Amino acid sequence: MNGPLHTPAPAASNKRPLGERLLAAGVITRPQLDLALREGRRQGKMLGESLVTLGFVSAEALTSSLADEANSEVIDVASTVVDDAVLALVPYELAKRHRALPLRRDGDILTVALSNALNVVAIDALERATGLRLDVATAPDADLTDAIERHYAQRSSIEETIDAIMREGILGDSDEDDAQASGMIRLVEEIFALGVKARATDIHVEQEERIIRVRIRVDGILRQEVLIPVALGPALAARIKVIAGLNVSEKRVPQDGRISFKFGRREVDLRVSTLPTQYGESIVMRLLEKGNLHVRFDALGLQSASATRLLEAVARPHGMVLVTGPTGSGKTTTLYTVLGQ
Repeated sequence: MNGPLHTPAPAASNKRPLGERLLAAGVITRPQLDLALREGRRQGKMLGESLVTLGFVSAEALTSSLADEANSEVIDVASTVVDDAVLALVPYELAKRHRALPLRRDGDILTVALSNALNVVAIDALERATGLRLDVATAPDADLTDAIERHYAQRSSIEETIDAIMREGILGDSDEDDAQASGMIRLVEEIFALGVKARATDIHVEQEERIIRVRIRVDGILRQEVLIPVALGPALAARIKVIAGLNVSEKRVPQDGRISFKFGRREVDLRVSTLPTQYGESIVMRLLEKGNLHVRFDALGLQSASATRLLEAVARPHGMVLVTGPTGSGKTTTLYTVLGQ
């Protein structure tokens, strides 16, 4: 037989749908499976994701069950370090599509983490793309998504993406069509990832006469991170405006929009503001990570007397509480926490 073969599970077992395998293993019941299938079709989710969302099975139990059936190892991808040479074997788009993280290579065998070790479609695609035999390990789906974004974002640099875009020739005046080019999409994603990884509160894209500066604000301090050729300015602004739901053709008046996206398992909101300048549109994005907005009241770091006064004020039926401070000082987090209180 030509080509490499994957290692997990017999072919007969592979042909059984995930739901039927979980049913046979006693992990879920038939009514739970039917409901998860209906919800999956309605919301466009995979079966495993629907089962976890509905609370019929935990992510860990689902992973463990699939790993036992496939006789594969369960990997903690959150603490795994992957060599760049191994990551390069599987393109980012392929890894993201199949939720597959390459872990290590030993000769002609590539160890890959999948959420479902019996996913023959993913296994076949990875074997054809790499030309290697696969040793499949198992990891929770959410952990894989987070690890894929983290590892590939670290591997590719913004400078490399800019060089690739310049070679593709996205120059001069640009419109929405140009903003859809894969290189520009990747550049914008990397700028967002830069801000999220640095836990920045703001991302500034500033148009100047000869250069575009990308600066991020961390702990109240604005620092320069990336310089982008001015020729990419129109396409970069157009791409950000497209995903923020703004009018791409309108470049003479300020606009405000919003972007929501996931960075691994982290849900992030961006408030986007554009401002026309003599050199083009400058853009400021306020970055809010939803998970960071919900903290315990006693974790705000308030002094005991101040915390008591604040709680007394919040408990009153009328009046006003002013929360003030510089950018990044925790105003929004404080307000969300008090509202939760």
